[in-house]
Amino acid sequence: MDYGIMRVEKRTRSAVYGLQIEANRTALDFHVLEYCGGDRSLLLNAVIHFDESTPHLHVASIPIVKDNDESHLSAKKSWET
Repeated sequence: MDYGIMRVEKRTRSAVYGLQIEANRTALDFHVLEYCGGDRSLLLNAVIHFDESTPHLHVASIPIVKDNDESHLSAKKSWET
């Protein structure tokens, strides 16, 4: 049994996961800036799923918007650009 190959495979797998985690972290930063106004406290949950063919990120955040210096919930307005 060649343990050297197993180590390389494990390192390669770790490097790929590391890149995917970094890409999802960038996507999460974008979500916070774009849809939470940069306020991370509005972020409820973020989970990276590696259990399917394409790793992906699930994000749950509170859709708070500001109108005339007042804040309120509005899912519809939070998605408008």
